[in-house]
Amino acid sequence: MTNNCHWQSQHPSLQHYHDYEWGVVTKDDHLLFEKLCLESLQAGLSWRIVLQKREAYRHHFANFDFHKIATFKTSAIDLLCDHPKLIRHRKKCYAIVNNAKIACQITQKHPSFAAFIWQFAPKKQHAPHHLPPEEVHLLVQTLQQHGWQWLGITTAYAFMEAAGLINNHDQDCPRRALLQAQTRCR
Repeated sequence: MTNNCHWQSQHPSLQHYHDYEWGVVTKDDHLLFEKLCLESLQAGLSWRIVLQKREAYRHHFANFDFHKIATFKTSAIDLLCDHPKLIRHRKKCYAIVNNAKIACQITQKHPSFAAFIWQFAPKKQHAPHHLPPEEVHLLVQTLQQHGWQWLGITTAYAFMEAAGLINNHDQDCPRRALLQAQTRCR
């Protein structure tokens, strides 16, 4: 696919991610949880590093099934924190497990994790690279009130872009129109 988002041309893995994943409307609970975890893992790192380690995370973190991750014991988490194929950051590793427990709690009060997340989709799409809309702030505030860890405005904004809640494809990118059509159908 020909595309025009400036960041995707930096590396073939980024181009593939842009063309097939970034900004695709995502309503699957585990995929949304995965995207949120990966965006949190990226803090302080390049997105290429996270993409390189994603398969290892899928393998070691139960394919991001938050119901399974919520049952991880401290000894297993400690082992994962030192695994060479993962980002060895203890607080981020423990945050995934903590956040899995929060996601489980959220699904007890909402029809699904996706239903919870999508209530924060902005009603009006802004021009690309606009300041984060107030819904990003509300998502962060709400998740943090539940006890969610490793989530700030930048991470939440990136997550909402990745999951298709916010369309930040460049104006001349062909995927921008595709996402606009998808979000009109939600």
